[in-house]
Amino acid sequence: MRRFNKETVIASVLVFIFSYAYYEARQLSEMSGIFPEVISLISLILSILYLVKSFWIPVTNRPFEGVDKEKIYAVIGGMVLYGIGLWYVGFLITSLFIVTMLVFLLQDEGSKKQKWVKAGTSSTLICGGFYLLFRFVFLVPLPNGQIFYNLFGI
Repeated sequence: MRRFNKETVIASVLVFIFSYAYYEARQLSEMSGIFPEVISLISLILSILYLVKSFWIPVTNRPFEGVDKEKIYAVIGGMVLYGIGLWYVGFLITSLFIVTMLVFLLQDEGSKKQKWVKAGTSSTLICGGFYLLFRFVFLVPLPNGQIFYNLFGI
């Protein structure tokens, strides 16, 4: 058994945050609360597992040891571009572009052609799946983007 450490503190904070999020999600109506409730419950379960792991499994490596910093910067930059692009070009185009770029950058093995095929296929499936889920299951309109609104009125 390990001593109380930084991971234990982080896991405890996450358990508190997702417990509160789950509590608040339970206050919403049945239709609008199902997605936040499910996400907060899954996050709470994963946080509890992380807390248990922080006590019982010793850490052999330092945090972020062996992680390529350029990939971290690419992911952070991608998230910033996603936030900006979501407003201007909308959910579907921005998501396809950002997810394709991130999947391509985060792959280690394969030729460039293989990486592009995997990135294009997986981003199409992921973004298409989320679009269909939000559009037809949750009945939540996704942003179309200001450019399309100003040009076509949609």
